[in-house]
Amino acid sequence: MTTPLLVQILVQTLIYASIYSLFGLGYVLIYRASRVFNFAIAEMGLFCALLFTTCFVAFGLVWAIVLTVIGSLALGAALYLGIFSRLVGQEEWSQMIVSFALSIALLAVCGLIWGTEIRNIDVPGEKDKLFHIPGHVTLTVTDVVLIVSGFAIWGVLAWATTLSRLGVYMRATAENPLLAAQQGLPVTLIICTAWGVGSLVSAVASVSYGIRLQVDPTMILLGLVAVPAALLGGLDSVFGKLPGAIILGAAQATAAAFFGAAAGDVVAFATLLVVLLVLPHGLFGSKLIRRV
Repeated sequence: MTTPLLVQILVQTLIYASIYSLFGLGYVLIYRASRVFNFAIAEMGLFCALLFTTCFVAFGLVWAIVLTVIGSLALGAALYLGIFSRLVGQEEWSQMIVSFALSIALLAVCGLIWGTEIRNIDVPGEKDKLFHIPGHVTLTVTDVVLIVSGFAIWGVLAWATTLSRLGVYMRATAENPLLAAQQGLPVTLIICTAWGVGSLVSAVASVSYGIRLQVDPTMILLGLVAVPAALLGGLDSVFGKLPGAIILGAAQATAAAFFGAAAGDVVAFATLLVVLLVLPHGLFGSKLIRRV
């Protein structure tokens, strides 16, 4: 393997890992708080990315960021309050089916509001400032921001959910919502916060990807490919999301470099199959979690 090829694989691994870890964080935050494996994470990200494009054209970059952050938080909280709060106590498989139906509905809503055409986000100066690294690899500002933000958000959320009081409240709420409420915990607020932040991190991943390439309905495939990374790291482990994403990203980038982009997707879903068969609880997940 030549040095330039190795550098290219490394850079692609970091980019893949950042995107997959953000989507994976969306999955795990919602699951930790409400025990719902939300298949609609990718569609929530698509909705927020399309909202960003509209606000960007109408109000500019700063207001687009502000409104998208607010909109993503509100979207997550509204979906829980409007739909999944009514399913508390139901079997996990039934909630998964509802989330799958929600993903289809959200995709249809995006099509009705924005259509299915490709949208480009041309941030001023984004492609003018380039970073050249050895191996004939060029990074844009968006690439650098995506990598840094992916690692930074993972670090903050890993700390918040494992060492902070919020993390303890989330675990207590997920294990026994009734007992948590009897102890005076604001159960609904905790779960809404988790859904809102889960929606926000998926929005960051989708918007970053949209700025790098384009915004269109095929973006939801990113969320599906991120499922193996989420399971590999452990479905209830925020800490495991980045290692799982790096492993998947490295495998996908290597396969794509040697055999083409299609091979990368094959490797991603083959990884999902292996994880479900060999490590259903993931590398860092609790072994008490049931298969979903």
